[in-house]
Amino acid sequence: MNNKKLVDLYNKNKFNLVIQTLVKKKFNSRSQLIFKFNLLACAQINIGDVEGAVRTYEKALKEIKNFNNSNVDYNIGFVPKNIAYSDKIISKYVYRFKNKFISKYKNLGTFQNIVRSFQINPRVKGEYHSNLGQTLVNIIKLKKLILKPKKLATKLNELIYSNPKYNSYKAENFLKKKQFTKFNTEITNILKYYKYNSRANAVSSYALQKYNFKTVNNFCKMPLHYVKKFNLIDTKDVNSSFFKKIDHLINKKFFYSNSPGSIYNGYKSIDNIFNTKNKLILKLKKIVLKKINEYLKIYRENNTDDFIKKFPKDFLIKSWFVKIKKNGGIRYHIHNAWLSGVIYINIPILKNYSKGGNIRFSLAHWGFKKEKKLMNEVKPIVGDMLLFPSSLPHSVTKFNCKKYRLCISFDLIPS
Repeated sequence: MNNKKLVDLYNKNKFNLVIQTLVKKKFNSRSQLIFKFNLLACAQINIGDVEGAVRTYEKALKEIKNFNNSNVDYNIGFVPKNIAYSDKIISKYVYRFKNKFISKYKNLGTFQNIVRSFQINPRVKGEYHSNLGQTLVNIIKLKKLILKPKKLATKLNELIYSNPKYNSYKAENFLKKKQFTKFNTEITNILKYYKYNSRANAVSSYALQKYNFKTVNNFCKMPLHYVKKFNLIDTKDVNSSFFKKIDHLINKKFFYSNSPGSIYNGYKSIDNIFNTKNKLILKLKKIVLKKINEYLKIYRENNTDDFIKKFPKDFLIKSWFVKIKKNGGIRYHIHNAWLSGVIYINIPILKNYSKGGNIRFSLAHWGFKKEKKLMNEVKPIVGDMLLFPSSLPHSVTKFNCKKYRLCISFDLIPS
């Protein structure tokens, strides 16, 4: 049974069959092993087997070199079918460790903070590419702390603050209530343990723009300023036929999972497209690297933001395609990376701007007051390439067209 059939079975909720097949199936290459462990763990969570999913990830960490490094190879393209159910069973599983901590370490605060920080979606506004993998890795770290509790309080704080959703959510609530001292404390703690937390940087950028709150934002003060568009046809990097060939290649070669994370009525590829040994893809990746260099030249002079000043010299690029059908779109989300981008491969010509499919940027959508100065909207055409800070929240407006909308998105991740 090939990978595409396994994904189809997963999307049809045939989780036991997926598990049985993957346990028996032999994989040799790194990419195939990554595929196996990610799909297997998600399938196990869907049937309520948290212990099985944890064991799967323990095995993955042993068998796959650098599985948990900055590449973050886990959980690519797969999301549990029922996140509320997943969080419930994960919380129940983590509570098994409560007494082992509380009995020995009475000044650690509420264990509830640990549990909530492990949740995939701890009741936050704004969508994420929900990452079960990070939760499983943190559970494994928690189990190790029980056996070797040296510097436990510090290590537990690292675990709690490794979930950018949970802690930024608390900081956002303080800001909404204008409790600036508590907001400052929380943001400072987040960035102490997770310096380039995209959501925390997005919230602190909002605080700077709205309240002139300068204490904590040193990553990207004005993210909207860093949205830059190139058209690869106009710049003569490629011609229009290039994108038709890419479109054909994607529809022929790649398979995809069903509506992961913030996407609705659309699809996202599972594999890293830029790892594909194809001359068209290799050319596209080369163009992306070229445009990133041009982007840096534009913004580098007299720049004090860490986003540009400390731009990583060593990095990798992860890429995926997103295919949106009629009435599809993407809810607001951010990427936990440094720089993000999107290349538009197939965009039907729509005379009416309100037909949707536009990319919308906003610093204010997580329950804050929406103001025009904090928002921007771009109507893309074929050949457009956008670059922007990963901490800048963005969405795709509802697409009202019978034809499909296809783009390739990518993240630059420090290595």
